[in-house]
Amino acid sequence: MMEELYTICAPTELIPKILKFPQFRLAIIVADIHSCFHYFPDYIFKGIVAGIALANFITPHAISLLCKRICFYTGPEVPEFAHSENMTFYKLTNENFHQVLHATTCIPFVSPPCNYIEGVGKGKFVDGGLTDYYLNIIIKNEKTPALLTGDLTPGEPVHRSALDPFMPFKRDLPVHFFDHCSVVRPSEAYIEALPEDKLPGVADWFNEEYIQNPSKRRHYWETVYTLSQDHWHKALEKI
Repeated sequence: MMEELYTICAPTELIPKILKFPQFRLAIIVADIHSCFHYFPDYIFKGIVAGIALANFITPHAISLLCKRICFYTGPEVPEFAHSENMTFYKLTNENFHQVLHATTCIPFVSPPCNYIEGVGKGKFVDGGLTDYYLNIIIKNEKTPALLTGDLTPGEPVHRSALDPFMPFKRDLPVHFFDHCSVVRPSEAYIEALPEDKLPGVADWFNEEYIQNPSKRRHYWETVYTLSQDHWHKALEKI
């Protein structure tokens, strides 16, 4: 099923055009688990991941104990915003495009493993979100501004880390993080128009009602998608 999804997202015959598209460039960040963790049984590895995730809440450098970042990119040069001491860079190619899509959608302990990427070799590759609990990339170049998208509710701040929404205290991001950024979020009118008054999310995959009735989840997601197309044009008219 996932292979079919990758083909829908990036049809094989269109990949060469995507790689050379002049207006937009891609940068897909994947986490490469250090080889010393490859041989632990899942129940031990889960404890390791949980411990490092908590440590990462204190410092963004903790995640380097578990994995390193790999940035796959298009265009002639490495993306300026992605420079990091814990990141290596590889070009997206015709051969590795779908493999990278597999890696960036691979959730540890849930998804089928991604154990090989052309140009990189064997490894244990998972969703790059594992390395990005922290919003620790500052867009410094005003010539290459960023557009952040998310499922934030109206009025909800952009959080410093993925764990912050669950903490009893607030840690606001410095204002200068957003000097060259814009944030796109759903409007109140859009949320109110949704059938279940909420956005789809990763948790939907574990919703027992949706598991028993996949067509209901599919119908809900398609409804949300249709509404987003309508509201997106309305939002653009106000800019």
